[in-house]
Amino acid sequence: MSSGSAPATVDEDSGERGIGSRTGLVGTESRAGTSTRAIAAEVLVLVALSAIAVAIRVPTMRQPLLEIHPFRQTQTAFQALEFVRHGIDLLHPRVPVFGTSSDVPFELPLFQAIATVPANLGISLDEALRLTNLAFFMTTAVLLYGVVRRVSGRTAALASFVAFVFCPFGFVWSRTAMIEYLATAGALGFVWSGILWRDERRRRYAAIAVVAGSTAMLVKITTGMFWVLPFVLYIGRDELTGAWAWIRTRLQPHVWTIVAVPVAAGFLWTRYADSVKASSPLTAHLTSRGLMTWNFGTLDQRLELANWSTVGARIVDLALGHWLWIGLVLVGLLEARRLGFWLGWALATLLPIVVFFNLYLEHDYYLAAISPGVAGLVGLGAAKLLERCPKRVAILAGVVLVALWIAPLSWSQSSYVKPLYESYWDPAQAKPYAQELAAVSTSNDRVVIDNFDWNPAILYYADRSGVMLTPWDVHPGLFDRLARSGYHVWLNIDEGDEFIPRLRAWPWVGVQSLHTYRLGRDAADVQQAPFLATTDVDAIPPDANASSSDGRDVVCSHGALTFTPGPQGSWLVPTSTPTRRFRLVINGAAPLPRFPAYAIRAGDPVNLRCVAGHGLTLRVVDAPVP
Repeated sequence: MSSGSAPATVDEDSGERGIGSRTGLVGTESRAGTSTRAIAAEVLVLVALSAIAVAIRVPTMRQPLLEIHPFRQTQTAFQALEFVRHGIDLLHPRVPVFGTSSDVPFELPLFQAIATVPANLGISLDEALRLTNLAFFMTTAVLLYGVVRRVSGRTAALASFVAFVFCPFGFVWSRTAMIEYLATAGALGFVWSGILWRDERRRRYAAIAVVAGSTAMLVKITTGMFWVLPFVLYIGRDELTGAWAWIRTRLQPHVWTIVAVPVAAGFLWTRYADSVKASSPLTAHLTSRGLMTWNFGTLDQRLELANWSTVGARIVDLALGHWLWIGLVLVGLLEARRLGFWLGWALATLLPIVVFFNLYLEHDYYLAAISPGVAGLVGLGAAKLLERCPKRVAILAGVVLVALWIAPLSWSQSSYVKPLYESYWDPAQAKPYAQELAAVSTSNDRVVIDNFDWNPAILYYADRSGVMLTPWDVHPGLFDRLARSGYHVWLNIDEGDEFIPRLRAWPWVGVQSLHTYRLGRDAADVQQAPFLATTDVDAIPPDANASSSDGRDVVCSHGALTFTPGPQGSWLVPTSTPTRRFRLVINGAAPLPRFPAYAIRAGDPVNLRCVAGHGLTLRVVDAPVP
């Protein structure tokens, strides 16, 4: 663009110069008054829409963090909880689900640190996290408005704002405990201040761009890195025309500094985080190298049309609402007056999917990174459409567009939004498991949780720390090491057989509830459990063995067998070698594994049932139980 071209702050809808332009502050009194009234009306509309957007989300703030992707929400919450209790340490964010090595930095935990402010004021941590996220969502919306208004005018900005805050995806994720919208706020702050610097060359804009861009990169580098493109491809107000001038402008040291500092900050943090995670065998698989395939996906995935259809449908359903809006986006791009900027904007929206394909295929919440881009493109298209309408019908056309945009919230995507307004929604049943765990353990107990991936939800709501076992964690010697390290509680989510042999690392195993075990090196460690199993043959009373003439024999089968333990308890010893898959279930609690001997404390009659041990005979001997 030549130096004689119109300033970037011209409002393309009304022809008035924006308040940021030098010449826009000069004019007749009548024109100044009109401009002031227009600005006041604009601010009023923006405030009203923001108030509505916040008001319809506030009633959902007190839900547990379980309604959608609880693993990601409670991971964030656990780090914030550690900050509240032990002080903010950005370099050492703990997620106490990886054993004693719980210093697990993913992104810079700036969001978690900020959320401690409302939490320390007395708001519950769950609500504080949701409110913090909502604040950054609305900050993103306002910054989106500012960027689009600067480049394409009021109408496009207003349409972008509406598209962003009133889409199904925005409804759900704006009030979760997620870091995503702090990253988008930083990215849009970088773009806006960056193009202001390109136009006006004021150092404060460059400084703001560096800080905002660094925030985006440090908080979520997979989000921030792509928003460099709109800034680089933007054509400044005084930029000379011609291909060589275009290239030379983008090779200027100041331009590279504004880009390079945030990018360097993001990569340095990633390298540091990887070094910390690589230091523990339980977190080594979470380094960038270990997650390479998970993050980027494979070529075969990209060659599968069904995968693209899945991602595309998700974008359309959650961020657009209907396929017809794609046509509006294309119209906007074809008629955009700052095509370079909008092409960069479109690339910042599409390239994250292409690069991090598996992430977008597996998790819908990654759409947060591109949702401002989608909204901006919709706003641009809507503005171009309304420009073609006669002034008399432009307002009516705008109302129709808004109605069509909001319709999916109460129609096709209502099932996606509905759980927000339900008082309790826990599809993974994490809260009941947490309540069970809390009832049979203390805050000092170290806990092992099996078959729940590394979802922190159970430990977070039980207020416990421990190890979440995943398939890639299991390696020779792990369970012996856990036994030596003082892990005394085991919670099993799936009552399958795979976990049973792992319990043999502890000589004593006691059942405490339907899913929990008390584990110990000796009998004293499991005194709280009413039903015990042991491999410690020296602890078994001499008369409590399969060859003893005392006692009685019972045949264990799938049908329940009821008997009353002796006054000091009873021992059960198989008279033959149990089958490999043999399990003993007492009173419908968690099954005891295949062990040499079992003990039942004195008390009420118990129901005994064998699984995969049909016809097995047990010698029951009344003898003291430790």
